[in-house]
Amino acid sequence: IDISTPSSPTLLGSYDTPGAAVDIAVAGDYAFIADSNEGLSIVNVWEPEFPTLAAQLPTPSWAVSVAIAGQYAFVGGGSGIYRIDIADKSDTDLLDGASVDSYGRDVFIFGDYLFVAEDDVGIKTYRAFHHKFTNANRARSHPVNDTDDLVVRAKLTTTQVDIINWEMTADDYDFDPAVPGEWVRFSAPG
Repeated sequence: IDISTPSSPTLLGSYDTPGAAVDIAVAGDYAFIADSNEGLSIVNVWEPEFPTLAAQLPTPSWAVSVAIAGQYAFVGGGSGIYRIDIADKSDTDLLDGASVDSYGRDVFIFGDYLFVAEDDVGIKTYRAFHHKFTNANRARSHPVNDTDDLVVRAKLTTTQVDIINWEMTADDYDFDPAVPGEWVRFSAPG
């Protein structure tokens, strides 16, 4: 839907997924859809007028929620949450999962943690990532704040030629996901 004129939105295109679409997360040119009994549907939305199915991956239970972090999709379902490698959108791979007591109605990634809203249970927290860096895979930067001012947010500007998972930190400990060109509000200002 084109919302450039909020008072007069217009339909640009649509795609009827194989299942019943119940949740969506968009990253780059793709929409990742929790597609109930069909699992995870990945739709290429590069041309919004002509969305196309890029991949379909069944999950062990109905998919009811989805969150994206880098090359992974986290899908919440009836009997568990599942981690799916989506680096190659046309060849996805169900990596692993964790059981839930009831439906994983919503999933949300924040830093290294996955939060799952479960029916009749409340919120469960899982550690989804554990960042350990070496000089081989850690970018270096120069301090941008030479005062004692507290940095609470920042914007990353980069020239990117391949898929890179960007993260920033203000306190050298807590890393927050960063999308180039968008403001990041640090979970731990520094």
